[in-house]
Amino acid sequence: MTVQQTPFQKRPLAHWSASTLPGGIDDLCPPVRPGLIERLTKLLTYPVAIGEPVPTDWLSESGLDLDIALWRKSLFEGTGVVLVRNLPIADWGEDATRKVFWAIGHGLGRPVSQSRKGDVLGDITKLNDDPKERGYRSGRALNMHTDSDDVVGMLCLRQGASGGESHLVSAYAIEDYLTRTQPEVIDALRQGFRYDWNNEEPAGEPPITDYAIPALGLAPDGSLQTCFLSNHIERAHDKLGTLSEHDLNALSAFKAAADHPDLRLEYSLAAGDLVFIDNLSLLHGRNAFEDTPERRRLILRLWLVAKPKRSRHPAIARFYGDGGIEENG
Repeated sequence: MTVQQTPFQKRPLAHWSASTLPGGIDDLCPPVRPGLIERLTKLLTYPVAIGEPVPTDWLSESGLDLDIALWRKSLFEGTGVVLVRNLPIADWGEDATRKVFWAIGHGLGRPVSQSRKGDVLGDITKLNDDPKERGYRSGRALNMHTDSDDVVGMLCLRQGASGGESHLVSAYAIEDYLTRTQPEVIDALRQGFRYDWNNEEPAGEPPITDYAIPALGLAPDGSLQTCFLSNHIERAHDKLGTLSEHDLNALSAFKAAADHPDLRLEYSLAAGDLVFIDNLSLLHGRNAFEDTPERRRLILRLWLVAKPKRSRHPAIARFYGDGGIEENG
């Protein structure tokens, strides 16, 4: 099936490549306004409870309106990245840090479930060496992918003993690179691929999607959007055998472009570093990491549905839904 290749609406700041960023990820991020730590600390004077909504009044009264407006602009109109370094997590303590992170997330969107366990505030940490364990509960390398919904937030509490460097790549840069080098694959990437739900399908949906989800999708507002989980695509193909040689070539081309050293940015999160990324325009991944008994990696994670709702490609909107991964029972 041929997909009409309507041009994407330009978003120049999101069309970045690692080779053009001498300062790395910091070149992508809005400046931190003076006094941010004091404003974030003020959130702890409110009865923030994990799993419960945070009233917008608490954020406003803490003086965070301008910070959040700046972050939203960077996420949805700019580079797609927000980074704040050196939060005073040792002074706050782990429980309070979780509350601050939970509250900040409500300024950008609504947290949703990240697994069948219903964890709306997830812990990225190694539980075991089971190759079937979800990626965020393992220490293995994670290839370039998207998560779920509009925004992914991560706050590092502890790094492991070694490894674990993070990666980002812009879908705009991938689309531009492939249009110039392998234009024959763009059509298949716009058409997309069927996905195996990996036993996390919503009620009423089959185990494998009966619709294709684009790796490079055109949203109703004209923006470029991406959804890409190669393992889910490949599992679906192993069961159905529906991908043509051309489709498989397009899949390989997209994976290679996402890992291209000129496009993919590598960075590290130290303890106290906070990052939010636009999950509809960026892919992310990481290197494998190793823990020791004294140094066990722990990063907090949020998946957020943006407020107000964003325009989404219909297939991506259906795949992500509106509440994250449905809880068991």
